[in-house]
Amino acid sequence: MSWRIAKWSKELGRGQIVGTMADPLDFDASIAYVDDFRIGEEVHVELERDGSTWRVTKIWPEDPRFSPPVSVNERAPALDPTLEQSVQATLDRVHLQETYHLIYRDADTLVLRGEEGYMYPPNSDEIIVTGVRYLELANPINVYSIRLARAPERDYLASRVEEFSSSDIALTLIDERRQFYFVVCERFEYNNPQSNDRS
Repeated sequence: MSWRIAKWSKELGRGQIVGTMADPLDFDASIAYVDDFRIGEEVHVELERDGSTWRVTKIWPEDPRFSPPVSVNERAPALDPTLEQSVQATLDRVHLQETYHLIYRDADTLVLRGEEGYMYPPNSDEIIVTGVRYLELANPINVYSIRLARAPERDYLASRVEEFSSSDIALTLIDERRQFYFVVCERFEYNNPQSNDRS
């Protein structure tokens, strides 16, 4: 069953979830793994029987949160809105494959090729970044999600990259173990030969 946040107040430390086939359930912040739930977001829960109903004993978001490994005091500039819109449009076309391998790397360009291991011949696509300024990445990597870095992630990256600016595209990749990886670059492209999609 899928559960989503219906109500949440950080100040009150209280929230409510709704399930696809269940009545709403209230929960307390003391059993939550994060304090920044968003209304409508999907969550994982553990439940315990409580008389004729259920009680939430643990709750955590489907979308993992980033905690920087060191204290970060800098505040990074947000990505330029026009650039953000362009990159997000490309990200919206990404159909993640099972596993990505680094197939090309030079001083400026990085190419990851994705493949579905259970298919023959395997579907494949390519994630291409140019103007690479910073890289934290496993090879190979089973990508759970790829998205634009959020404010706390950009703050962390600003502490790692000199003269980090609003024109720096910061990408967050999260693997199947919910480990965070980052790429800071000047340009992001996606190539899916099966759909003739290059953007």
